[in-house]
Amino acid sequence: MKYRFLEDCCDILDKQRVPIKGTDRQHGDYPYYGANGLQGYIDDYIFDDELVLLAEDGGSFGSKEKPIAYRVSGKCWVNNHAHVLKPHQDIDVDYLCYAIMFYPVDALVNGSTRQKLTQSAMRKMKIPSYELSKQKYIARQLSNHGL
Repeated sequence: MKYRFLEDCCDILDKQRVPIKGTDRQHGDYPYYGANGLQGYIDDYIFDDELVLLAEDGGSFGSKEKPIAYRVSGKCWVNNHAHVLKPHQDIDVDYLCYAIMFYPVDALVNGSTRQKLTQSAMRKMKIPSYELSKQKYIARQLSNHGL
């Protein structure tokens, strides 16, 4: 089995993230995402794409029930608690998400009170390397089984 580093599979768009304090958020139609998913809705967006968000800090690291990654689609805002990943053309967005949803990050995270998956550690995560058609097949099978 061949593997690829996560940094070789996607563009990391973390520099485009913008945190907004709760008191400064204006309610609107666009989803506002953080480490563990939807945090609410605001009046503006910074992304408009098919993306995978991976918890940076405050994620459910080590959980077998709560994923550390999730897929988003369309216009949205992402705060600085989630890494923003845009898969390359040879990587299926759903496959990427499934590959890292429950990734064993115990050896990669640091921090005692609030664990953090730094960008440098995240870049070294590895996912199985398959051709695009096999990735789509795997993602479809997992989706059909309710994962």
